[in-house]
Amino acid sequence: MVFAPRERVLSFWARFVVIVWYFLVLVLTQSYTASLASLLTSQQLHPTVTNINSLLAKGERVGNQRSSFILGRLRESGFSDANLVTYGSPEHCDELLDTEPAKGGVSAVFMELPYVKLFLGQHCNKYKMVQTPFKVDGFGFVFPIGSPLVADVSRAILKVEESSKANQLENAWFKKIDESCPDPLTSPDPNPSESFRKLGIDSFWVLFLTAAIVCVTALGKCMFQFLKENPDQRNLQGLWEKFLEPDQKSYINKVKKCQCSSSQ
Repeated sequence: MVFAPRERVLSFWARFVVIVWYFLVLVLTQSYTASLASLLTSQQLHPTVTNINSLLAKGERVGNQRSSFILGRLRESGFSDANLVTYGSPEHCDELLDTEPAKGGVSAVFMELPYVKLFLGQHCNKYKMVQTPFKVDGFGFVFPIGSPLVADVSRAILKVEESSKANQLENAWFKKIDESCPDPLTSPDPNPSESFRKLGIDSFWVLFLTAAIVCVTALGKCMFQFLKENPDQRNLQGLWEKFLEPDQKSYINKVKKCQCSSSQ
């Protein structure tokens, strides 16, 4: 691919092949240098907010669901009403998170876990759940004193909890979301996007194909010229012996070697 320093490239096709290979090597070197630099300098994206304490310490604005018990829990945790923003739809929540807190947005939102999974299923590439700050016992049902429904509802809830029905419902509602939007820390994506794929031969197949076509064309041109200049050679052995003979017209054979005497 690279000629020795003492060699001179005189023919047009030889120069053309060298130029193509130099260009190919330059593209490969620059591409792999950029890929290596990106690999060494890139860091995994982490959320700017890691826990509720950091939000309280910085006095950040946070969002909460409308008509949810979370508003009361946030007030009990120390958030002032000025830093609490209520949203009523997933679209409004997305808009608040996209907007900077100084311009009316929020730094984080608090919602119940089922709603979190649904929301992340729609925006898994933009947001991430970082912590479960409040541990609650779940939903409760209130009945009038002496209501005959209390026993029936309690038995129905226990029956669902003790059986596999609850897991079946959760898988039916959230399994597709977990598969389409996995957690990058616990379930890394086996098929990353094209921008993060490793460079391979398939990334430069056009360059290799171009170089191969140029080399084959140059070789064919040289073979045709060689056969044209040696029409008397009819067999392969004669052609090979003729091909191995030194070229008296080459630059190296024309250079006079220095006659140096060595002293004993």
